Amino acid sequence: MAQDIEEVTRGTLVERLVDTPGVLTYCIRNGVSLFSCSGGYPCSLGRLLDARKVPDQDAFIAGLNAFLRDNPPE
Repeated sequence: MAQDIEEVTRGTLVERLVDTPGVLTYCIRNGVSLFSCSGGYPCSLGRLLDARKVPDQDAFIAGLNAFLRDNPPE
């Protein structure tokens, strides 16, 4: 379940993130879509960030973790 995510890493499955409140908004505001043309992205966050050519992936993940700490799912 999405609430079980303690810390997001490159290995975190995208499908777990999609179900976490606020994550889609955070990603879109930072220029990263968690969806592909066939639906949800079925792999790790690291692989998605590579495919999306996100330049500072560590900063993106650190920001996402900070967002989740400041906005814990209910």
